[in-house]
Amino acid sequence: MKVRLLFAAGAMGLLLAFGAVTGACKNGGGGGALTLEEYFQQLDELDDEFETRSNEIDSTIESLSDEEFLEQAPELLGEQADLVEEFLDGLEDLDAPEEAAALQDEALSAGREVVELFRGLVEDIDAAETVDDVFAVFDQEDFNAAIDRFDQVCLDAEQLAADNGITIDLNCEDEGTDGADGGALEDYFQQLDELENEFRVSGDAADAAFSALEDTAPVSDAVAILEDAVAGIDEFVAGLEGLDAPGDAKPFHEETIGWFGVVSELLHDAIDNAGQYATLDELFAIFNDPELTTASDSLDGACAALQGVADSNGIAVDLSCEE
Repeated sequence: MKVRLLFAAGAMGLLLAFGAVTGACKNGGGGGALTLEEYFQQLDELDDEFETRSNEIDSTIESLSDEEFLEQAPELLGEQADLVEEFLDGLEDLDAPEEAAALQDEALSAGREVVELFRGLVEDIDAAETVDDVFAVFDQEDFNAAIDRFDQVCLDAEQLAADNGITIDLNCEDEGTDGADGGALEDYFQQLDELENEFRVSGDAADAAFSALEDTAPVSDAVAILEDAVAGIDEFVAGLEGLDAPGDAKPFHEETIGWFGVVSELLHDAIDNAGQYATLDELFAIFNDPELTTASDSLDGACAALQGVADSNGIAVDLSCEE
């Protein structure tokens, strides 16, 4: 039963997000603020040391009997707090890009609060007689509130990345499918899968209609098909906006809505200007527009990221992302 380290379950995503970037700054050399993309790229590349050290503590705890855990808990949980504090100390020296500066300050403040409360509670576990007693010590309103604050910074960091076209999963609220968030994820992906299946049907119908067009067909026939296709996109986006994406899925969900909005706007513009197209080839040339290509590629990336969230949480779903 022994946890993935009490507060670490909620806070680990943020620590990976900011701690790994801190390590990048210490080891990467050079002065000045990182670009936002470098900030998140280095996170992806350099979180291994933190994961390894934290997993070593987790493995030790998992290998202990209840009696051994009770005896060693203060020391092991103290080591976990030390590990977190090392990252926070490094984060304080990080020269963040302007876009991330406020998040970094909040991460430091939230992280220090969590560690301070955690250390105080560790001092109270000496009297615990069972493992459940140990966990009960940490079930405190102010500590839970600090964890929630810590988690929110992680989610805000993921959102910042998504808003800037950076696809990354910071493992915020890393609770898997056993907790409330896991159940919410399952519900979310089930609803998303249903929406995607409906959207695929309308998309396949549009593809078939376009394929059936003769080369000499009037442009107006193609425009009518395109209008139906865009209506299907807009309906799909409305469905997405009606879903409440939890935890790890949220930034990629919102990124998907944003890029579909770009696609819809470009196609609506093409429909509004249909009078300027004399042939089908001229109309279909819009599908080679660089903006539309970028949006399409970005949608593929967001879809793959959502599929990754589902896979990492053991949720069986096929979002039919483009390879």
